[in-house]
Amino acid sequence: LIYGFVRSFLKIKDLINLILLFYEEIIIWKIKNTDSVRKMDKFRSMKNGSAIYGPSFELLPSIKFETTLCSNGWKINQRGSTQFYIELKMMPKIIRSITIYYELACF
Repeated sequence: LIYGFVRSFLKIKDLINLILLFYEEIIIWKIKNTDSVRKMDKFRSMKNGSAIYGPSFELLPSIKFETTLCSNGWKINQRGSTQFYIELKMMPKIIRSITIYYELACF
């Protein structure tokens, strides 16, 4: 999240690494079947408009995000497609704009 921002504005590697040390967020959200829990099966069989809520994360105590997945779309016209959302839950009024860089990987 932060890496994309600082990479585009800064050229000093030590400063970039220092910023990433304090502010970079990496979240792993595992949805898989195990012997006792069939998370992937449940995910694949969800109805349109149903969602599962993943990890929340924050930047500073005042900027909060939540991740959401809809395996069969959120709206009727999205049926058959998976929708991934990063929802901004809280942000101070003093911030006028925000840019989010994210990378999604499926294994």
